[in-house]
Amino acid sequence: MVHPAVSIAHNSCIKVQPPPVDYSVTIVEVEEDGSPVKDHFVWSIVSFVHFNFCCLGLWALIFSVKARDQKFMGNMNKAREYGSKAMNLNVTAFSLTVSFLLLLVYLITVCHG
Repeated sequence: MVHPAVSIAHNSCIKVQPPPVDYSVTIVEVEEDGSPVKDHFVWSIVSFVHFNFCCLGLWALIFSVKARDQKFMGNMNKAREYGSKAMNLNVTAFSLTVSFLLLLVYLITVCHG
């Protein structure tokens, strides 16, 4: 008896046909952005301790904690939003503090120079 995938031609050559392939479809759901959520917590603590110009470091720390809480609860969109606010506040606090210190150093050197 001959296997159904094998057919013998009239000149006695064996012709093998590959078995039919089962093409299955796999659907993978991916979030809109697979990057990890950054809460900037350590940066906010440093900003709170060293660069707390007009309490911007405190607000950055508050938004960092909110971002960490939202990330823990699984709400990644809110976590990204709070993390972005914390980063912006950290950058602003750092920039204003450094600008103020540079202005202070300049005024001290000019007035006492």
